Amino acid sequence: MRTFTYTLLSFLILAGATTACDSFVSDVEEPIDTVTDGQLNTAEQVPFVITGIYRQFALTSDNAGFLTDLLSDASYFDTDLQDATFPSFREIDVADITTQNNSIDAYYNDLGELRFFSDNLVNRVQNNVEFSSDQQGLQDRALYVGHFFGAVARYYYASHIGLNPTEPGGVINSGPFISASDMYDQALADLDSASTNNTSNISGSAAIGTSQDLRSKYISTFRARIHLFSGEYSDAASAAVNGLAMGDPSLSAQYATNENNGYFFASGPGRSQIAYAERFSNYDGATVYSSPSAAQGADRSNVRVPLYAGAATSDAGGGTPFFIQAKYVTRDAPLEFMTWEENALMLAELAAVHGQDISGNPFGTTDPLELINMVRTQYTDVDALPSGTTVDQDLILQERDIEFFAEVGFRLVDMRRTGQTFIRQQYDASAGEEVNTGEVPGPWRVLPITDNERNQNPNFN
Repeated sequence: MRTFTYTLLSFLILAGATTACDSFVSDVEEPIDTVTDGQLNTAEQVPFVITGIYRQFALTSDNAGFLTDLLSDASYFDTDLQDATFPSFREIDVADITTQNNSIDAYYNDLGELRFFSDNLVNRVQNNVEFSSDQQGLQDRALYVGHFFGAVARYYYASHIGLNPTEPGGVINSGPFISASDMYDQALADLDSASTNNTSNISGSAAIGTSQDLRSKYISTFRARIHLFSGEYSDAASAAVNGLAMGDPSLSAQYATNENNGYFFASGPGRSQIAYAERFSNYDGATVYSSPSAAQGADRSNVRVPLYAGAATSDAGGGTPFFIQAKYVTRDAPLEFMTWEENALMLAELAAVHGQDISGNPFGTTDPLELINMVRTQYTDVDALPSGTTVDQDLILQERDIEFFAEVGFRLVDMRRTGQTFIRQQYDASAGEEVNTGEVPGPWRVLPITDNERNQNPNFN
């Protein structure tokens, strides 16, 4: 990541539209709405710092979703879609990406800040803040948050970022490149530390889990995801059997009207630049609304794949519209990062495809088809797959494609880990339909570390 010469404070104060400075012009009264970094080293200020990390997690996660969908075969950029103008999106869509790409810069910088602020909180609590005997729960919560979201940041580096087109991984503190496998190991170590600090004293919240048991399940499910993506299937199964169960609350990034979900302005009513592949409109459980307002007014709580029809700049007289995601049609729509459905589908894959023993899992069955059907049948107009259906890698990939539609970047990793061809969709305005133009012309299968890092990091010069 780039060198963060500013303090954690400067970011947090920016959220309140104020700035901090070290000196003032003479005869100007010192402001009353700023605080020095050192003043954050009190137990009373720790909740404020934790809130800043929650915010940074949200800022990072929406970029993680729509940018990696664009590089995968989930979505595409086409200037026939009204409001689609960003050349940086086109680069990602065709996988021919320059290291000056400013859309990736936004993700990379937010991700670096999430990592920095999380690690900084751990260091601050361990070395600078004194807690009284009745503040042990606050101390545990701070360490849990710092380690858990430090793991999230490292996971994002390993899954989405890379130095070269097929070399995923990231950079910490302007250091040398860290490979995906090593970055995943760091994330797992952070999760071990989060687990150590997951005590019953913690006052839970929706951002981390409202109970010690739920937080333990989040940690286990997250471990299972990392092990699955690393090809460590036995470890993935051991973690998943202790993970989320049907009906457990999701762990989500939270937004507000002034800190909006980026999907709203990338593929949503705020600005529609990214269209989703036509296949999503044909999946069981898909609903295509006629307009953003129709989607906003509908009950979408049990719709598995919500879309709305987007207009083309040139009307070819009907035909297939562009399909825009309708999960996030308001600025403050939350974005799911981890769900019980993910755990069910991981268990199904681990058993059916990788031959793992998933006995003792929280769903009460070791049958992969039953696990898949638990996920499917909760939605309107989605039937269970019939008895005897073969559960293989293709079926798992399709169910994951549907279930994690417009979320936090699973499709890109799934394509890489299973050797899928990266193809590009495009809109044929003359025919009024989406077409498959074949394999993407560019080599990138990750989002490149950008020049903001490369130009100032001595390890890259």
